[in-house]
Amino acid sequence: MKHGRSTALIAFFGIAGLLVSWGLFATFFIEHGPDMVTFWTQALWGAGGLSGLTWDLVFSAFIVTTIAIRDREELGSKGMAGVIATTAILGVCGGLALYIVLKNKA
Repeated sequence: MKHGRSTALIAFFGIAGLLVSWGLFATFFIEHGPDMVTFWTQALWGAGGLSGLTWDLVFSAFIVTTIAIRDREELGSKGMAGVIATTAILGVCGGLALYIVLKNKA
């Protein structure tokens, strides 16, 4: 698969992941309001089997952040900061997709 096509697929899945996860968050937000303590409590400990998936995403975010720091020379300081900020603010889908796109450009 050529880089252009694979980059487009990565961007598509990254955007789709962001839309799904933020859509689910919006549903919680509409129901509970801006109660982030309840959100994280339910996400990490109260969602039954789904809490394992939440922890998986937390550690995946740590991995993406660590890789961005490791590759800061290739990404540049702005690229590294962008990947870390996107991962922290929007989620792993966004941060990982941005990392791959920037890495393919390097």
